[in-house]
Amino acid sequence: MYTRIPISLLVCEDPLKDDETMPLRTTVLALSKEHPKEGLSAQSVPTAPRTTSNGDSGSLQTRRRWTEEEDEQLRRAVEMFGPRKWGKIAEMLPGRNAQRARMRYNNYARFSKEERCRPFSEADDARILRIGLEVDSSFGAVAKQLGRGNNAIKNRYWLLRRHLER
Repeated sequence: MYTRIPISLLVCEDPLKDDETMPLRTTVLALSKEHPKEGLSAQSVPTAPRTTSNGDSGSLQTRRRWTEEEDEQLRRAVEMFGPRKWGKIAEMLPGRNAQRARMRYNNYARFSKEERCRPFSEADDARILRIGLEVDSSFGAVAKQLGRGNNAIKNRYWLLRRHLER
């Protein structure tokens, strides 16, 4: 029997040298209730890297962050095909599927750096809180009015809620 300890304090990933089929071994330390004299004991729990399907061939790939070059390719592809042909746009982005391309564009890439980094005003915050507290809150409408992405408005709403709860 083991005591639960926050995973962020206990997980340490190291390369697995003897078995190439499992690229990572996660070592988890747990405090044993049955053997309190032993203190911490180590258990090896094999884990696989997080993978995702690319949508086309069904093959699995490791997740990776979007680069500035990919964002620029995405913007150019949307200029060529318009913001509706996500299948064609995704073909121009190796390793990205139509859904990921659409989400990246709508939440991030369609806004300039100045628009993304522009601070929220007190009036913006008040509007976001008022809409968020409604039963059928629609961050999309506020996002259009403020010239920001839905995701940015949603994130700002939850940040404001956390600050109000303190």
